[in-house]
Amino acid sequence: MAAPAAGWSSLPSDLINGIADCLLATNDIDYYMDLRAVCSNWRSATADPKNTLELRFRPRQWIVLDEVFENNTRLLVNTTTGRILRKELPLLRNYYVIATTAGGFFVLSDRKYIHRARVLNPFTGHLIPFRTPVPLEQDVAAAVFGPKPTLVLISDRSRTQYRADPASECYTEYVDQENYPMVRLAVLGGMYFDGEDAPVPRIPDVMADKILRMMGAFGVQPLEMYPDDLIDSLSAYNPQLFPNRCFLVKFAGEVLVIIKLKHHMNVFKMDTDRDLLEPVKSIGNLAIFIGYRRCLAVNAENFTSIEANCIYYIRSIDHSIHIYKFDLEDMKEERVSQGIDALHQIGLSYAHPPYTIIQLISSYTVNVRESQLFFARMTEGMSDVRTDGEKVPDNLEDLASFVESMISFDS
Repeated sequence: MAAPAAGWSSLPSDLINGIADCLLATNDIDYYMDLRAVCSNWRSATADPKNTLELRFRPRQWIVLDEVFENNTRLLVNTTTGRILRKELPLLRNYYVIATTAGGFFVLSDRKYIHRARVLNPFTGHLIPFRTPVPLEQDVAAAVFGPKPTLVLISDRSRTQYRADPASECYTEYVDQENYPMVRLAVLGGMYFDGEDAPVPRIPDVMADKILRMMGAFGVQPLEMYPDDLIDSLSAYNPQLFPNRCFLVKFAGEVLVIIKLKHHMNVFKMDTDRDLLEPVKSIGNLAIFIGYRRCLAVNAENFTSIEANCIYYIRSIDHSIHIYKFDLEDMKEERVSQGIDALHQIGLSYAHPPYTIIQLISSYTVNVRESQLFFARMTEGMSDVRTDGEKVPDNLEDLASFVESMISFDS
């Protein structure tokens, strides 16, 4: 009589690891975690990602979308596979959220002084501790990359770039008005890519010079591209004011340079081997989303409502927000839908939920949360009690409502 077949929990370890490798190849780290949770044999056969700096366990091709302001749930989107994951992250309650990166990391700070930096992998729960405190900047863009890894923070308000490794005692700071615009384009476009085993990436000087000269030829003014200089007057959305912009987008190892004009787009591919910017007529199955806060490319084949070979962006008409797409094949722009102006409770949103993936990704390119640490430190200087006797809220999540009520009270 034949021996009974072994149960699924007794599958050979090489088969289990083969499946695990397939999941990691598409950066579906949450599936990998689910696989390890099936049984003790599968868990012992696979590597534990919770306390390791191995690059294969780092998020690489995810973006973190905010749906609401009040809770610690986030929508994570895999820009290559099209997977959408809603994830509860209770750990965020124990830290201040500073920023998220293009690959899917969270940059946090301790709530206690001196507010040391932490980098969170939302899929494994692994926290990478840094010795350096988080700089007190209001709006921060971040990148995490390399084997150590290296943390890069940039601030448009101070035009400063901060870099540190986990063992660094302090940040290396770069306050360079001339080079900051190019660093900013690289960070916002994902060139400082998460999970890559490489030294600090940079745009070669020759290519940077070519991009700057091309920007000049198209009337793009680098110093007029910062949101903090524009957003108060809504000119960041207004095509009549500063309509020409430049964006960098990295996807699948290639860097694209997009010149956005008033009603037209020009796309170039960066060839660093030959120091050339080659005109591009088609981006194939990609779709690009550009905004003054962030920009990215997605594989449109895996998003049913997103059209390939198109560039999506936000415009303002009569102070309302609209999403447009520019088709690179017929070279025409078309209105797609209303946009989301803000995602928190005191902001006005022209679009109404449930939001489409196009609305959410478009919002991701322009709506960025301020540093919670900056917000918390700002309130430390406020009186504990208002003139009407109402106590200032201790809960940071209630602060937005409080600020709104103060505006109403003072007026």
